[in-house]
Amino acid sequence: MEFRILSYNVRAGRGLDGSPALDRQAAVIRALAPDVVALQEVDRCTQRSGGIDQAAALAESTGMHAVFARAIDFEGGTYGIAVLSLKAPRATRTVPLPSPHDEDRVLLAADFDDFTFAATHLSLDEADRLDAIDRIEAELLPSDKPVFLAGDWNAVPGDTTLRRVGRSFRLLSGTAPTFPADAPVKCIDYVAVDRAHAPLFAKSASHVVDEPAASDHRPVLVCVEL
Repeated sequence: MEFRILSYNVRAGRGLDGSPALDRQAAVIRALAPDVVALQEVDRCTQRSGGIDQAAALAESTGMHAVFARAIDFEGGTYGIAVLSLKAPRATRTVPLPSPHDEDRVLLAADFDDFTFAATHLSLDEADRLDAIDRIEAELLPSDKPVFLAGDWNAVPGDTTLRRVGRSFRLLSGTAPTFPADAPVKCIDYVAVDRAHAPLFAKSASHVVDEPAASDHRPVLVCVEL
């Protein structure tokens, strides 16, 4: 059975040109038919987004369940990350991540019967990212079922952040550029699985979706066989 994992930074529902693009982003997600989605840069009832609960709106448009995790308060609402899923998770938890040099960051973990799906948007500061990975490992591992970790990690392949992630997780996504969406020059968006369960997903495929305008990031899709 194929299992489809998507990571998508939706830029607070704005397209590359800054115009409202939530409907376009929902159409992208529907077309890719993922089982689970990690969303970054999600507004909930902020002034800049017209008071829309973006996670709920995307869930309604795609026929999925939504869980939102607040990172910061912003313009009368909140801003953070979210998980969409075809099946409702059994439980969810939001974990604050160390981020003394940047805005607050969080990990959102959704537990399902056979796996855990965790989403995050890591700091722009490398020291914060490394401390955050330590916290993520402590929160999620070890696990008796597969743990998928997805999101915008603000780090490029081969740097210290990716090496730190690699001690406990194996990338399922490739390293093709994902940002900026119109002419990508660097990869900062990823999907990984914990190393203990990585052999179960030897048959996997990934690609960066050719979507140059609905956000400033391109979506990353990973398909694994369960």
